Amino acid sequence: MAYALACGWEVLETNVRTPSGEIDLIVRDQTELALIEVRARRTESFGTGVESLTPRKRSRMAACAFEYLVARGLHPDTTAWRVDLIAVTLTPGKEPGVEHLPHVLAD
Repeated sequence: MAYALACGWEVLETNVRTPSGEIDLIVRDQTELALIEVRARRTESFGTGVESLTPRKRSRMAACAFEYLVARGLHPDTTAWRVDLIAVTLTPGKEPGVEHLPHVLAD
């Protein structure tokens, strides 16, 4: 959440449950809603947070986003929104590494 605040985003909700899964952060980035998946890794033994974003995970993120928007009375076609990934690498003795990938559902 510190990264979101440092970016100047307004944090609206955290850990939102939908029928398809959970959305870690919902923020307002100026006039656009950003629904954010946070992937943290202590080690890269099983890949990085970015590498963990599989086609199946993208599909679940899309389903969660649509469910969230509809549940809030927002139409996915007329609401400005996006899904982002924030990958955090936690290395002992170092500042966390943060990689932000906006619009991860875009082709």
